[in-house]
Amino acid sequence: MLDCRNALSQEKLEAYITGLMHCIRREAPVREQFSDAEIVEILHYAADLFMEKPILLEFDLPPDGLVVLGDLHGNIYSLLRSFERHGLPPKTNYLLLGDYVDRGQHQLELILLLILMKLRWPNNMIMLRGNHECIGFMSDDYFHVVTHGEFFVKVCQNELASTLNMYFLFNQMFDVMPVAAVISGHFLCCHGGVSQWMTCLENIRNIPRPTYARRMKFLEGCLLADILWADPEPDTERAFAVSQRGCGYTFNRQGLAAVLEALHLTTLIRGHEMYANGTALNFGDESCVTVHTAPTTLFNCSKLIS
Repeated sequence: MLDCRNALSQEKLEAYITGLMHCIRREAPVREQFSDAEIVEILHYAADLFMEKPILLEFDLPPDGLVVLGDLHGNIYSLLRSFERHGLPPKTNYLLLGDYVDRGQHQLELILLLILMKLRWPNNMIMLRGNHECIGFMSDDYFHVVTHGEFFVKVCQNELASTLNMYFLFNQMFDVMPVAAVISGHFLCCHGGVSQWMTCLENIRNIPRPTYARRMKFLEGCLLADILWADPEPDTERAFAVSQRGCGYTFNRQGLAAVLEALHLTTLIRGHEMYANGTALNFGDESCVTVHTAPTTLFNCSKLIS
């Protein structure tokens, strides 16, 4: 992978962010503001930055707090509304639980904005990987099953001159993103959920990156699938059951409690599911909290950036 460690100065990053915001305001295509070479440079540098940190992030809750955002799915206006409500880095710290792409109308703008902000304020923008940050979503079979919205592979083909090659470069970056975070020795944060193979935090720390199937042992792949895909299921008697999503497992209250006890943690904070109010206590207490940021319907919030 190209080492662009010294390629992007603070001034250049801020110029990129400003240019991208101009595109969003004018509903102009990203390619009017960014060349292919510039996007490649940004992706390489972001992958470099992600690789500087472990696949499992472990840190204390910042003294000034942390704003957690769930699934965004290309809804740039939900992201901008969150910035308007809570403030911008570096004054406000953000933890994002993944699912930045697919479905929404501004997938490319959203993921580029988040990456640029991560590069500009690396300690204030914490980005985890979701199940949609995965090359598997280019499958024709999956296109036939899920029909709402447009998939990121198609966005790259339609909006960038490099077509599918650029999509692979985005996925090279996705493959090195962290997949989970432990905060203050209490909170486990990830996109999907816990796994029956989570017997200790070392299991997560040992998942190799890039997360190619050929690099992982079988149980490491199972563990990663649950981290990205698992769902809480309050109404099942089985601690862990095969998910109807076709990947990963579901977990009930007892399954979650067993894993949290093994990890010496108290609470799971996750995304992956939509709730009308934006958050849910899946088991009626604070053991499992789901956060979803994008609304069910994409609405016009252009006034937020006017």
